[in-house]
Amino acid sequence: MAEYFTVLGEQPMSADAIARCLYALECAWHPMFNPLQGNCQLKFKHDTNKPIFTALFTHMKNLDRRGCHRSALEVCKLLLSLDSDDPMGAIFCIDYFALRAEEYAWLEKFSEEYKSDNSIWLFPNFSYSLAICRFYLEREACKNDGMNAEKSSSTDLMKQALMLHPSVIKKLVAKVPLKDRTWTDILQHAFFRSDQTGIPSVDHLINIYVERDYLIWRLPDLQKLLSGAAKLVIETLESNKSEVKDWACVRKEAFSSEKNE
Repeated sequence: MAEYFTVLGEQPMSADAIARCLYALECAWHPMFNPLQGNCQLKFKHDTNKPIFTALFTHMKNLDRRGCHRSALEVCKLLLSLDSDDPMGAIFCIDYFALRAEEYAWLEKFSEEYKSDNSIWLFPNFSYSLAICRFYLEREACKNDGMNAEKSSSTDLMKQALMLHPSVIKKLVAKVPLKDRTWTDILQHAFFRSDQTGIPSVDHLINIYVERDYLIWRLPDLQKLLSGAAKLVIETLESNKSEVKDWACVRKEAFSSEKNE
């Protein structure tokens, strides 16, 4: 019914149907099942469990549409905790909801602790979101007169993101859109000229990231951070062209064609 109402353009009625669906599913839970403790899992591979995943994912999108970003973040966390294989791809939107909910410290901590390694920053969404995260945390630290010298700066993180996923910038310029002369100059450089990487899985993830997160990039402060980092990348490449090959190797190794879920 929710899908039917969506096709008709009746979003409030669709959201109401999803809420009813979630209530019915919750009534069917075993008395000992408590998802809030994080020690219970529902595996997506079992057909009986699939409806709750699709209902929660749709509910999360409805919350985002209503501007309830913190609630959407909590639902996204729940989705991720129910099945560690992440069948709904919650890992590709959890950073967006954390940024919209201004949960910057949480997002940084999550990226450091998720699956006990730091490889999560290789994903396009996290590589850019962690730079934004650090930017806002630096701003808070300046107000409180305390900077964490151990952490990489937002500019350094943004440079890393651009080196790893340079095609993002062209897609963002078109989607936001960014019409300043600065962006024309940046996109004229050979490193930022293409909006394709040649690796289908990376291109797919970048498309998802740009489609979901482009609104965040409408803020002038973040545009300034992005353009400043892009100019630094161009300067670095002028003096050391081998870095392009190094980052291309990292990208190819992280998103190999053999493992393309």
